[in-house]
Amino acid sequence: MKHCLSVILILLSGNLLAQKTQKITREFPNSSIKEIYEVLRSDTTIRNGSYKYQGTRFVTTGWYKNNQKDSVWTSYSFGRISSMGNYKNGKRDGIWNIYNYNYELETKYDFTVNKIVFHKADNEKDTIKYAIITGKDTLYSHLDTPPMYGGGEAQISGLLVSAIRYPAKAKENNTMGKVIIAITIDENGHAVNYRIKKYVKNGLAEEALRVIRLMPDNWIPAYLNNKAVTAEYDIPVTFSLG
Repeated sequence: MKHCLSVILILLSGNLLAQKTQKITREFPNSSIKEIYEVLRSDTTIRNGSYKYQGTRFVTTGWYKNNQKDSVWTSYSFGRISSMGNYKNGKRDGIWNIYNYNYELETKYDFTVNKIVFHKADNEKDTIKYAIITGKDTLYSHLDTPPMYGGGEAQISGLLVSAIRYPAKAKENNTMGKVIIAITIDENGHAVNYRIKKYVKNGLAEEALRVIRLMPDNWIPAYLNNKAVTAEYDIPVTFSLG
């Protein structure tokens, strides 16, 4: 009788735990992007449980514990892994693996000590001079490592494919071209400014800026002389019809 009672109590407690959260789906306007996450039934402002941020060509999965990111978070783009690492108490922790457009391991970054422990050389990127911002001054220089998106380069492409909507006016006027959006990434890995660096008319530049602002603020800062610096990162967005 005691064993039966124990089993019943365990089942009841499990059911009660399952009922403590509910699933929320948040859709982003003018895109296929949505968030699916769990919140406490007692307070729906507190995320607690599984989390998914996804579009047609990318997905990021993770976990929240008492409204803070926790445990392993993994990003995929076009069905392949683009980044993976741990969160602890809402902050990235330990070594994160970041992959390039070819899904090759590009960088290992240790967030515990805020240091790059591995970086794959890229001849093309290594020849680029980046805008480095110090106060009101801007200088152009090669970097030890450029700013990197924490979800991996391929996830940027996945997000663009999932969210770009060709403006009607641009379609009517057969407008095409390459927009470049420059993002300022500070020394703490936060996007602090967005600007249109190369403009294309009829709403194309504005659409590129709108979509890039949808990217979660998940960056690794640039490094110069082994020190994190504030630098600009360019994202080209090519619009083409037919």
